[in-house]
Amino acid sequence: MMEADADKIKQVLLNLLSNAIKYNEPKGKVTIAARAEGQHMWISVQDTGIGIAPEDLNHVFEKFFRSRRTEKFANGTGLGLSISKKIIESHSGTLSVQSQTDKGSTFVIELPLRSTFNKETVA
Repeated sequence: MMEADADKIKQVLLNLLSNAIKYNEPKGKVTIAARAEGQHMWISVQDTGIGIAPEDLNHVFEKFFRSRRTEKFANGTGLGLSISKKIIESHSGTLSVQSQTDKGSTFVIELPLRSTFNKETVA
């Protein structure tokens, strides 16, 4: 059991899953895992897709950022990950990514089970 804005956490998970599917390879794999330990919960979304170039990793959570490699795979505004990060941070959590080009990406959410989330900071 965790304290959170369920609609906002659902929005983050749907965004991460949508990206994992959108940027995956044909017959690729998407894995979702969750675990609670102590006072924290971790949720990961992993894909076997195109991955994120090393030079783009530091920018993926910036508003309107879109890697040139992804433009041929799908349309988008470049807002999903920046909004997702803001939502998770408003719950006193973190959103991080690990990725290798042509091998896939793993996005990891870490959330405290008891959050003092601020609805006003999530727009």
